[in-house]
Amino acid sequence: MIPLVALRWLAHRRWIHFGLRDRILRSLAAPEKMSGHGFVTDFYGWRYTGDLGSFVDWTIYFYGAYELGILNLLARAAEQAGPGVVFLDIGANVGQHSLFMSRHVDQVHAFEPWPSAIVRLRSLLADNGVANIHVHELALGDTECPLPFYAPASANLGTGSFCPNVNENTAVGRLPVRVADSVIKELGLARVDLIKIDTEGFEVRILSGLKDTLARHGPVVVVEFALSQHENLNIPTLFPEGWSILTVGSHPERADLFAFDPAGQNMVTVIAGPSDKIKRLLCCGG
Repeated sequence: MIPLVALRWLAHRRWIHFGLRDRILRSLAAPEKMSGHGFVTDFYGWRYTGDLGSFVDWTIYFYGAYELGILNLLARAAEQAGPGVVFLDIGANVGQHSLFMSRHVDQVHAFEPWPSAIVRLRSLLADNGVANIHVHELALGDTECPLPFYAPASANLGTGSFCPNVNENTAVGRLPVRVADSVIKELGLARVDLIKIDTEGFEVRILSGLKDTLARHGPVVVVEFALSQHENLNIPTLFPEGWSILTVGSHPERADLFAFDPAGQNMVTVIAGPSDKIKRLLCCGG
């Protein structure tokens, strides 16, 4: 058996096509076969404890980060927003995006309703003594009542959803949901600069509940849309009039930006915001 450290070395050779590296890794150490293989690694100066059976953790161990391109895009947007940035991580999962962004912003507000993910998230923060991440054990949406939650069927804690028939998930009861605008108002946030939403199909209801926040603060928003969960979805209508919307490329290690066109895709990630902010990201991208 090839040592994991050797496979990790291979994964970091970015001059090799990502698809080839990934096929080799999955053939020799697929995440679904690695449950129970714990590890501790450095994650941008933080201590990260994980399990190779979780896809997010597996990706962090081998590639250094999950959705590296998205992380770098968020960091760039935070830098352009100047000092005092407030970042909302909606669908925080085990906290990788929150932990990464804690070095780039003044405040992180992480929203996560799934108890198993919350345990991992709080453990990660405790291990590192992170003081600027505020955890909220609830989901944001457009209603003020608990909703049925469908838990992951695998060790990948990030695939839970409030939508039925997602990823062969299992119903586990109801979890708390709050109207997003109401929560933001209660938190007394003077500014909201940057939002990431990854909620396995619940994103439309979150954006519906964020209308006042988007109009008032004009943040840059990165959203993954599970288009298979929505019929005839008109994404531009979910954002304030006059905003710019771009599609984020699907390469795991880059965040190439393209003209908005979700046609023919089951999943699409978009970045949206006031036109001047999106234009700066395009002009100053790297």
